[in-house]
Amino acid sequence: MKKQTIIILISLISILVLLLPAGCERNYNPSLGDTQHFEPIIISGEGEAKSDPFQIPNRQWVIDWSYTSDTPDIAIFNVFIYLNRQIQYYVAEIKPTTETSGSQEIHFGPGEYFIEIYPYHINNWELIIKPE
Repeated sequence: MKKQTIIILISLISILVLLLPAGCERNYNPSLGDTQHFEPIIISGEGEAKSDPFQIPNRQWVIDWSYTSDTPDIAIFNVFIYLNRQIQYYVAEIKPTTETSGSQEIHFGPGEYFIEIYPYHINNWELIIKPE
């Protein structure tokens, strides 16, 4: 019985280690990739959306966001940022309270990402992804 428990424990630990995304170390050492700049990526639309995957070469980047609404006092604008791996790894979110525009710094990269947008009582929205 003890041998089976040890084997199961080792298997679970191995699986967890494999699922952790690369580049998530707490002690990050900048490399040449961080000095690369990328062209801004613009994503806009109406209603719910999921972006195509996009590449981020830097450790730090920014998402400028904005939306229009006829009823901004009850509008909800949720944006979820994921590292695009076989298992989607949640990175950050934007959940403004009363503002209709702003910026969100992301300190997680480089890698391939995608974004999910969930707007409520919003006419249209725009995200601009750019280097910090």
